[in-house]
Amino acid sequence: MIHPPDRKRQAAPHEPRLNGRAVKAAHDERRRHGRTAVAWHGRIMIAQAPSVACVVMNVSERGAKLRLRLPIDLPGGFVLSIDRFGDLQVELLDQEQAVVRVGFLDPPAKIRKFFRNQLPAFRDAPEDGDAGGAEPTG
Repeated sequence: MIHPPDRKRQAAPHEPRLNGRAVKAAHDERRRHGRTAVAWHGRIMIAQAPSVACVVMNVSERGAKLRLRLPIDLPGGFVLSIDRFGDLQVELLDQEQAVVRVGFLDPPAKIRKFFRNQLPAFRDAPEDGDAGGAEPTG
């Protein structure tokens, strides 16, 4: 396409990307499950490997954000051991250097019970069955 000399071509708006995937701006993001900021000591337990110390930065019913001391490559699934609560099976969702997002493999009702009385967002949540908050199917 030829443009007149007095007009400059405008670049297409840049879509923010993270690891090759489009991401929404922070003000557009609407999380289904609220996050609670925490600062808990934890360990990443990987089969046939030494455990890796981490800090749990926030948690929700669906997952957590972790910070490692040094960035290391993690497998797709492992056990997150939180000193004050115990062990949870997790899957790696995203990793940006030493910041790791994981998803809990247990259902939300079990996660609420696991963290019960420690996180304000979980205290008033319904027990099993998730009345009023059914997950979409499909």
